[in-house]
Amino acid sequence: MRNKLLACLLLLFSAPSLGIWYEAEGRAAIYSGDVASARERATQQAIQNALVLAGGTVTSLQEVAAGKIVNDQFEIRTAGTVRDVRVLSERRSGDTLFITIHADLFPQQLQCQNGRSRKSLLLTRFKVNDRINARTGNIDEIGLHTSQWLYDHLRAESLHSYPKRWLNEISTFNPSLYNNRSVVSPLLPLVVTEKTNTQLVLFAEIRDLSFNGDLPVRKWQQWLYSPPERNFELMVYLIDGISGELTLERSYRSKAPWEFKAEEAVALGSRQFWESAYGNAVSDVMSQLLTDIDTTLSCTPGRGRITHVRNDAVEVDIGVSNGIRVGDRLTLLHRAAHDGQDNQQHVRLLPTTVQLRITESYQNRAVARVTDPALLSGVQIHDLVELTGTL
Repeated sequence: MRNKLLACLLLLFSAPSLGIWYEAEGRAAIYSGDVASARERATQQAIQNALVLAGGTVTSLQEVAAGKIVNDQFEIRTAGTVRDVRVLSERRSGDTLFITIHADLFPQQLQCQNGRSRKSLLLTRFKVNDRINARTGNIDEIGLHTSQWLYDHLRAESLHSYPKRWLNEISTFNPSLYNNRSVVSPLLPLVVTEKTNTQLVLFAEIRDLSFNGDLPVRKWQQWLYSPPERNFELMVYLIDGISGELTLERSYRSKAPWEFKAEEAVALGSRQFWESAYGNAVSDVMSQLLTDIDTTLSCTPGRGRITHVRNDAVEVDIGVSNGIRVGDRLTLLHRAAHDGQDNQQHVRLLPTTVQLRITESYQNRAVARVTDPALLSGVQIHDLVELTGTL
């Protein structure tokens, strides 16, 4: 289970850098007694948690390597926004290692004007593509359980999303429609986000549940072998249903010993599964995905739709759950689509001169008034708005 970020901000400034020290914790499972590898993974997660806590935009420590942090037995490459990392404590609980760090960050490079808003995020049920290997252990429903895991942890821990779930059916999302991050598909993402009053939607596919080794086929063999490693590969697509943009596309992989018997039906909702080596590997993947979602959304503009127009006011489908407060300012957007040289339709969201001010804010909706009433005639239901200012 992913540990909650420790919201303990230490106001320790170094004179030349004016960096701020953030405290955060990371965790990692210990596989086959490899503590050094678990220590590195736990420290990496702690650094990413610190970046999220600071409103960071870095989605992977390996993507923007601009420096090195060396700690005794291992080396971590990080973004230039991380000046120093100090390990405060290390503890072990069973086969899990916990690392607590202080990270010296540069807030002027990390903060985003959209960091306060929580974007409405729809989670769909993860599709299981590797149906044949899913039969071993009877884990055909692993897509449902992993998407539910993500929903529960986003609700408890996310700083930048307000998740909703659509897990009763498997979506027919076609990733081949998104061969370019700027290409818009007006179909499924737009439809489901409008239907559920959300801004973004997450689709995912579990592609690999195979084994690196043979399972025993006779009972006496189960006493004579080491559990084979089992793979877990997850491909995710995070799409802004308002703009149609693919904001995150990433593959996550892990593997761990499969400690269950070949013929055993595994209860995916049980503690036995999630506390097993393989269950820990799956939760590690989901924790990394949760961190990447939060860092991606930290600088994603908060947007919504106008659902009602009356007199001198409009109603929008974002509210307190999204961090909207009385006094916040919204800008009306126009959607402009055009055909590109790749024969695909592209979209741009263009800000207009129409400004609105939030006068009432409820859990999932808000009322706003146009700053210039003469412009209200140009505002219609289904128009788009973007959070552009606060009190």
